[in-house]
Amino acid sequence: MRKLLATIVLLASAGIFTVHADSGVDLSDNVQKPFHVSLYAEAGLSYTTYHSTEELLKPDFSNVLGPNAGVGVNLRFLRRDKSDPAENGWLALQTGVHYDRTGFKADGTKFTLDNLCIPVELQFYPIRDLYVCAGPEFCINLGLKPKAASVMGMDIALDGHKANDLRLGFGAGYMLPSIPLGLNVKYLIGTSKFSDNLPWKGNQVRVSLCYRFGL
Repeated sequence: MRKLLATIVLLASAGIFTVHADSGVDLSDNVQKPFHVSLYAEAGLSYTTYHSTEELLKPDFSNVLGPNAGVGVNLRFLRRDKSDPAENGWLALQTGVHYDRTGFKADGTKFTLDNLCIPVELQFYPIRDLYVCAGPEFCINLGLKPKAASVMGMDIALDGHKANDLRLGFGAGYMLPSIPLGLNVKYLIGTSKFSDNLPWKGNQVRVSLCYRFGL
């Protein structure tokens, strides 16, 4: 009896194997990764605007351009259907380390800030290569220039008064389908003061070229 059952199991297994072999279907092709990891590098220009939250210290601000650059990682997920790879998914999380130089002119004096930022953003792809994004950006102020200035007839000391910033970002981007190059446009709203002794806050429009390559 045991020999008969063993023979039946072997024949059934051989039949199943034969069916799959004859169909020409490689079952491994249907196994898709749930996410796709890529690295990115980007660089571009930022256009910064400043405003004062107090009327008593509200000089005439002039906007300036500054460079920005960064590197990081992108995690794409939520496949559009079972056969589509994760690299074309609906959503992505992206974070990295970015440097930017921002600033402004107030009453003829140019102020500059060097920042090291960590952006965290969620990207939604309504179309495979086009996305909209939103998320915070945490910035560490590496330095302010000049160390002191005269604004609206008042002498202002900046040395030792640098302040970090939390920015809220919204934007969009497009990655070319044929090459791993894209364009990003992002609007950042600063929530912290320019320095801890001045009521000035800045917003920024950032435009950058992005190169992305999968792991």
